[in-house]
Amino acid sequence: AHRPKLVGYSLPSLYYVSIAKVAIRFMEIPVVAIVCNPINRVERRFFAERWCHANLSEAIRTTDALDLKSLRAGDCSPTIAELLTPRGAALLEQWEVVPHVRSLLQMFGSRVFLAHQDELKYDTEHFWQRLAKHVGTVDAFPAEHLHRERTNARPGHRTDLCRNASLLKKIQSKLEPEYRGLESLLANAGSAVPESLLQRRSRCEALLQADNA
Repeated sequence: AHRPKLVGYSLPSLYYVSIAKVAIRFMEIPVVAIVCNPINRVERRFFAERWCHANLSEAIRTTDALDLKSLRAGDCSPTIAELLTPRGAALLEQWEVVPHVRSLLQMFGSRVFLAHQDELKYDTEHFWQRLAKHVGTVDAFPAEHLHRERTNARPGHRTDLCRNASLLKKIQSKLEPEYRGLESLLANAGSAVPESLLQRRSRCEALLQADNA
């Protein structure tokens, strides 16, 4: 028997492409937005856009780095402490996510399914069943078909962030408005606010435990 399928489109850049937001608004389809902890996101962006990679061509090939003219010209930084400089402050403002999530909620309202990455990682079945209900499916997603693999994840140290506890705290303090904003947005959307967000944890804790094992 024929079974209808749900079709989705992955568009991570939706939050800053105005024409895309307008198009989706008139198409009247649900929007799924997954957020992560600010410090992890910022380190990933810095690693891709500002870090001085030992082998840039290889880093671009493995998607550790973006193929940017600035990086190819040698305009990079050997330390994420650059985020504490005026140039870094401009980058942090450029990489803010909370204003864009607010914009999505204002434009699409209840059509937005907002969740934290931790729910997808650690409470996978609950996440997918909530999503199924949100998009209006009659049946829940079969547990054996749920996607549990991690993608776009790089193990190990990226920058010098996790080897410098004081630097980590200083950058986190710069990101405090993002932390508070995400807590508020998730709570208002009826989504779980994970302990990692509330306690300002990062991927560094797990890395340091592994290093000391």
